[in-house]
Amino acid sequence: MKMRHCGSRNIILIWNIYLTILIPFVVLLSGIWHLESGVRHGKAAGLPIAVILAFLPLVLFGLKWKMDSTFTIIASCVWFIFMWKMAYYFFYDKTNSPIVYYSSVVVNITALMWSIIVKEYKPLEEHILKYRQDQWLVPCSENYKENKVLRSIWLVCFIGTVVFSFVCQWGGVK
Repeated sequence: MKMRHCGSRNIILIWNIYLTILIPFVVLLSGIWHLESGVRHGKAAGLPIAVILAFLPLVLFGLKWKMDSTFTIIASCVWFIFMWKMAYYFFYDKTNSPIVYYSSVVVNITALMWSIIVKEYKPLEEHILKYRQDQWLVPCSENYKENKVLRSIWLVCFIGTVVFSFVCQWGGVK
C-alpha cells in the first residue's frame, strides 16, 4: 500500500512540474515566433498561446463533464490531429517558423499523453478534481512548501517569458 502511495505522489509531482513549465514555455513560443518569422501585428501574438488549447478535451469532457475515459481519449486524439494540422498551417506553411511548429507539436503530443494518463490513472484525476476549475492547469499540491516552490518557479518563468515576448513583439530584439 505504501508503494502505491509513493508512485501516486511521484506521478502527481511530475504532473505539477509539467504544468510549472508548460504555460511559460508556451508564452515563450510567442516571442520565438516573432523572432523567427518577423510577424509584428498584435493579433498574431496570441496564436502560439493557443497551443494550450491542446488540453481542451481533457478539461471539458474528462474533468468538467466527467465523461467516460474512452470518449475523452478519442476526443483528445481527434483534437490532437486538428491542432497538429493548425500548427502546421500557421507556423510552418504560412509563416515559416519551424522551431515554433515543432515545439507546438511537442506540446500537443505531451498534452495527448497526459490526457490519457489523467483519464486512466484515477489517483491523478482525483487529485486534479480536488481543486477548482481555474486551477486545473496550474501546479497544485497538497504540500504547502511544494506548492509555494512550484508556483514561485511558475511565476518567475511566466514573468520572464512575458517580458521576452513583449520585447520581441515590439521590435526591441531584431
